[in-house]
Amino acid sequence: MSPTFYFALFMTAVAVAFVLFCLRSAASGILRRQYNDCESITLSVVRRQTVLFQWLFGAPNEEWLLANLPAKLKFLDMSGSDTARLPDLPSGLVRLVARDCKNLQTVARLPASIVLLDVRGCKKLSHLPSRLPASLEEMYVGATAITRLPKLTAVVRVVDANSCRNLIAVSAEWPAFTGYGGNLHWLDLSNTPVVHWIYGNLPIGAIKQLHEYGCAGYRTNNYHGTIEFAGRPPEQLDTW
Repeated sequence: MSPTFYFALFMTAVAVAFVLFCLRSAASGILRRQYNDCESITLSVVRRQTVLFQWLFGAPNEEWLLANLPAKLKFLDMSGSDTARLPDLPSGLVRLVARDCKNLQTVARLPASIVLLDVRGCKKLSHLPSRLPASLEEMYVGATAITRLPKLTAVVRVVDANSCRNLIAVSAEWPAFTGYGGNLHWLDLSNTPVVHWIYGNLPIGAIKQLHEYGCAGYRTNNYHGTIEFAGRPPEQLDTW
């Protein structure tokens, strides 16, 4: 074949490569603009996501996603991430789920807007903020390495520290424990050293439940749509 043919073939390949580059840049810009408007991000879905022509758009960059969280973000599920620390969280974040982050060691700061914190299974996590946000209602810290549970907020409803085998210190100042409804109504300290010497302003019935069952009050089982009690329902406890 003549040199002209090879030259034409080369120029065609260059043109195709240029078009693909432009398409990828445009697609990346569109995806990033959409990302910036997100209010909910679940990294496990991003990891599993198989996009048609992914070679064109590029694989999701988890590190970039965490470093550039949208300002409008309300819900973040970063479970299974390899990060050793939490990213800078948006000021309006409401729910943070970071289960089984095997390298996460500390949660230094949480947004003032946070309502739910779930870090269950982060086995290296040893430190929580010394002061929890006043808006925090649900805290799940089970199977972590924390040694101290911070003073709970006045509006907290659920605290689950099950299997925190290094937990040896809790505040003696508990929020009002109603046992059923109201504010704090589920406290799980099962399989923790501290459960054996709970004290403070908890109702006698709640302390009895903690000593006998490791947990006190009730919780909703979202899988079965039922309510689970720690032993007997609290209204049956004469000393409640």
